[in-house]
Amino acid sequence: MKKIKIIICLIIIILVACIVILLAYKPKEKINIVINDVNAKQKLEVENIILLTRTYTGNANIEGLGDQLRKIANKYLPDVYTQTKDLTNEELESYFTNNKNDISSNLCIDGQDEFKKLIENIRMIDNINISSVEIDLSEYSETSQYANFKIYFNCANNQKIAMDTYLSMKESQSKLIKFIPIIEE
Repeated sequence: MKKIKIIICLIIIILVACIVILLAYKPKEKINIVINDVNAKQKLEVENIILLTRTYTGNANIEGLGDQLRKIANKYLPDVYTQTKDLTNEELESYFTNNKNDISSNLCIDGQDEFKKLIENIRMIDNINISSVEIDLSEYSETSQYANFKIYFNCANNQKIAMDTYLSMKESQSKLIKFIPIIEE
């Protein structure tokens, strides 16, 4: 009889220990792979932003990248399109000189040739109404300085503004992201 009581006590202690362990156990966070990040207020989709944050191994804080891309797509590129669509080459050079700080802060484009490529790309677009931003990771690569991939600003009429993108690998680097326009045939 005494052995049965001891066995029952042991079973109860084991059950209580199991319950405590189960209550204290926190399972690893489940990873839901969400390919798109949609900001409902701005209604502009940034495709593959979550996939980029999971692929990127650098130390820089890239939390605001989606918002930065939305700002460029919603405000900056349409403004540049409107202001430069009818400019001659000389007027475009003057525009770049006068707006160099703004261009640099928004797109990290410091060179006049890169800016002219962007304008050439924009001028091929019939309507600059950007409907989505696509981060293309198919050719993603990393060095010690930058992660490299392409970004496409997709317009409503199936035309694209293509940018080769360099994302800083370190927080301490002066520019987090740099865009280099690509002229696609």
